[in-house]
Amino acid sequence: MLFHLELFIGGFFLWLGLYVLTRGLPLETGEQSWRDLLRTTAMSAGAGLTLVSLFFLGAAMRIVAPDPATYLFWLRGGWWTVPLAIALWFRAVARLPQPIATELSPFARWTPRLVLVYAVALALWGSFSEAIFRYGAIAPSTAGVEPFFVPLAAGQWLFYSGFLGVVLWTAVYLLWQRYRGSQPQSHEQREFRWLVAGGAIVALGASLSIVGYASGWLPEQAGHGVLAIGLALVGRSIARYNAFLQQQQVAHDFRRSLGRAVLNVAIFLLILYGAHGLMGIALPPFTVLLMVVLLLGTAAARPWFLLLVNRLLLPNWESRFLFQFDQVRQAILLAPDQQEALAMAQQALVDLTQSAQVAQLRELIADEVQAIFRHKQFAKDEVMGRSQLLALKLLQRPLITFAQQNHLPLSALSEAEKARVLRQFLEHYLHQRLCPMPNTPPPNPASDQWVEYLLLVKGYVEGKARQEIIREVERACGVELASGARTGGRLYAHYLENGRLRLAHMLWQDEVAETQKR
Repeated sequence: MLFHLELFIGGFFLWLGLYVLTRGLPLETGEQSWRDLLRTTAMSAGAGLTLVSLFFLGAAMRIVAPDPATYLFWLRGGWWTVPLAIALWFRAVARLPQPIATELSPFARWTPRLVLVYAVALALWGSFSEAIFRYGAIAPSTAGVEPFFVPLAAGQWLFYSGFLGVVLWTAVYLLWQRYRGSQPQSHEQREFRWLVAGGAIVALGASLSIVGYASGWLPEQAGHGVLAIGLALVGRSIARYNAFLQQQQVAHDFRRSLGRAVLNVAIFLLILYGAHGLMGIALPPFTVLLMVVLLLGTAAARPWFLLLVNRLLLPNWESRFLFQFDQVRQAILLAPDQQEALAMAQQALVDLTQSAQVAQLRELIADEVQAIFRHKQFAKDEVMGRSQLLALKLLQRPLITFAQQNHLPLSALSEAEKARVLRQFLEHYLHQRLCPMPNTPPPNPASDQWVEYLLLVKGYVEGKARQEIIREVERACGVELASGARTGGRLYAHYLENGRLRLAHMLWQDEVAETQKR
């Protein structure tokens, strides 16, 4: 019974953590770096809840551990997630947007970092030594809840319990202060009321767990139950207060995803116990845990899972567009308010269309740049004159100007003439956009962008031989390329590929900006 209780608590928080991560973080990072994503409250809260789930799943496996070695494996594998989860929760709370301030305070910027560093040190210290748990003193448990018991190290475990209590109750204080700063009787204040209650119950449950474990007067699982109630309230607030997820209409999706997860587990349990009752088939505990994790994980991360399948089976942008269109259609059918869903869907369709066009444009430019700046294709009129880059809005003015200067209609330009225009445009673009400092010699030593620019210009615009390019770039930039050439040209190819990617990215950015002007 206790195994299933801990298992389902852990499974629920695994679902909740993955739900926060998959709804709070974008499917496509776009121009947003991973460093920016790591700073979001969604990343902190979602990662913290996921780590908490690992602790509960480890506690479930400890209950059914057949021998001391297995028990120690699951104890070591689960307990270290707690200090990290606490640090991430504190970070999420400290970085919640304030009603007046637009920038983070020094406290919100630096204190979570110090707490996280301490949590990492504590997790490593307790996992690889007996500073907190006396792993060598494991003995059969006399309480009857778990088969074995590992005593705490005298005195030193206070480093762990003190950290747990101080950080969690400080987070409650920060939530209370944020609640008091909200506009009275507002939706934000009502949701913060639940968030404060959930945070306080989490702190109480964690305190009961550690005190009960240390003293023996209270089963650890009692504190786990209180902790689960508090985390459930926190999950409710995360779903209804968009400071964590930064999007609207989350509550309905939250209920649908939770219902899907409960249905998956209910069907699994029906099959599991039906097979056990009718045919006497009993699955090992770890198999049951793995199935629950897979069912709840896929239910929570359904958008990312479907996108992964879509990319594997339908990698081109047209199929992805149709896939997203079908997702919008399903949202309309399942939404509780049809009028609101219809307005949302209309905007979504506009966004999907623009997103598909931008995605197609980015792929087109990248492919064309790769085709032109490779194997001397830059000098071939038949390649340049047929390039799809000629359809860009950036090229329309140069093409029109060339046609007017030669007294020709635009449609009458030959491939050679189009190639000439495109070649002149790319030469000018390389000098003005890719070059870090136009009309200025490179410094010595030079940055990577200087090397990339010189390799493209000397290799394709000027058409020089490879060894000559290497000598000139090494002399101008102070970068060693000859060793790369002798080992298959890996360093040379690395700079060249980065130059192509940088050029394609700049062209794409400028084309999007030009399109938006019109």
